[in-house]
Amino acid sequence: MERASVHKGPGLEGWSRKSATVLLLNGIIAFLLNIVSLTANQKNGPLTMKVAANVKQVLTILLAIYMIHLTITPANTIGILLTLAGGAWYGASE
Repeated sequence: MERASVHKGPGLEGWSRKSATVLLLNGIIAFLLNIVSLTANQKNGPLTMKVAANVKQVLTILLAIYMIHLTITPANTIGILLTLAGGAWYGASE
């Protein structure tokens, strides 16, 4: 019977110190973001968190339009405006 071989990945051999540091910082920031998210979920209701998440998505799209010249359709524009208006309305009613 033949033994199965296990493929070992490249490991960290080709990584620079800068790349490893950036990866570590990214992991730390993601961990801290999870803590903030859980704390916000405890202090706010699920509807508030959903509205905030939708507004965040719109702001991400607007940033992409500005930074990388993302092209959007008229339907996208209507959706963005409705989301921002809904978030403002919800914020005013809270």
